[in-house]
Amino acid sequence: MPSPSRRRLLQVGFTSTASLVGLAGCLDESSSGEDTTTSPSETTDETGTATATTTQSGAGDSSAVDALLSWVPAPEAFPPAGGEFELLTADAATIYERREAFAEDGYERFRKTALGAASLLELEQGTVEAVVQAQSSALVLASTGTADADLATAFTDAGLTEDGTVAGRTQYTGSVDGANLTCVAVDGTVVVVQDAEAPTETIAAVLGAKNGEEPRYVGSSEDLATVREALPGGHFAVMVPRDIEGSGVVASGTGFGYAWTFGPAETTVTVGIAYPEGEVPAGSDLTAYLADRRGFRDYGEFTVESRGRVLLATGTIPTENFDLLTDGDPGERTTRGTRAPQVQFDFEYDPDAGEVVITHYGGDELQAANLTVRLEGEATAAQWAQTHESVQAGDALTVDVSGAESGAAIQIVWAEDGVSSVLARFTLP
Repeated sequence: MPSPSRRRLLQVGFTSTASLVGLAGCLDESSSGEDTTTSPSETTDETGTATATTTQSGAGDSSAVDALLSWVPAPEAFPPAGGEFELLTADAATIYERREAFAEDGYERFRKTALGAASLLELEQGTVEAVVQAQSSALVLASTGTADADLATAFTDAGLTEDGTVAGRTQYTGSVDGANLTCVAVDGTVVVVQDAEAPTETIAAVLGAKNGEEPRYVGSSEDLATVREALPGGHFAVMVPRDIEGSGVVASGTGFGYAWTFGPAETTVTVGIAYPEGEVPAGSDLTAYLADRRGFRDYGEFTVESRGRVLLATGTIPTENFDLLTDGDPGERTTRGTRAPQVQFDFEYDPDAGEVVITHYGGDELQAANLTVRLEGEATAAQWAQTHESVQAGDALTVDVSGAESGAAIQIVWAEDGVSSVLARFTLP
């Protein structure tokens, strides 16, 4: 496993939770199988926003997803977090049932996104019931119908080896396709930690939350609970319980999330933004914002309603055209376009020199002008664009961190055509 001064990050699949959140204007770090239905009556207020007078089940209708969410520790008990982080949830069983509805290769690419680091393990397709990802895929929980002994075989088949125990469970570690993984199997659930500086401590915190011995993330944030309860029972959801660093109607929100529900022919996306009491903007502000966002445009004209202090906007798209939030029709996408790049970065920290060397370790070639290196949210003095037109494997950048304290975060932010994503993050030990 990597030492505390060295951390290698790998994007798995064709996007990440961070880039999903980024597509909505944020730069920072995001199973019953039955569709949720409601029959709300609505009134219209002076803002033109429809207000529902009945309640709707939240995004956690899947019992398997809810069970996994109780395993996610609160930030103070979660070693890599250092603050709030986004959650991704997936009703993997229902998504698998609908796999034929996606376009050619669409399900396989989406499966890798939903499973995150767990997609690198030799798990039989169709056996995963639910998935929860936290901290931009650094932690993945995947419940399965598989015995722990068979999961252990899957770990070793993927190239991992036994490496001690954590909370009485056998721990497996190793590198798979460039990603450093640490895994345990617990009652049919896979706990995967990727490229973490303290993987054993992270797994111990997860199992502590599962057993009620550590505080849990769900319930620790009022905004997370508010957005989650307002969103419909989706099959795939991303939620961020914090202030949104966006623009326009997003900037004033205190929580953000969106959920997809997949039908045999049609897919629905619902975007939810929480606001302080008494500060909910007009629904037309949200629809205007989405109409101008790449990816969301494909969902046609959104309808908006308010649920308490949350605005909800809903749009639809044919399921065969589902591609997360990539802009344009599927037949037009002959290049990567605005999808987040697939790239690995290596961070090497020299505490004596007060420097971090960031190296492009492999993956897509990047335009230097599209990259910004940030330290605690501020652009660093050194940037790739100062010396490079493009950044490819082997290219390195030295960043001065002599004035930063332990726990400060370095981010590599990519932006192109109005889409932005945090490609990698490193926390100073």
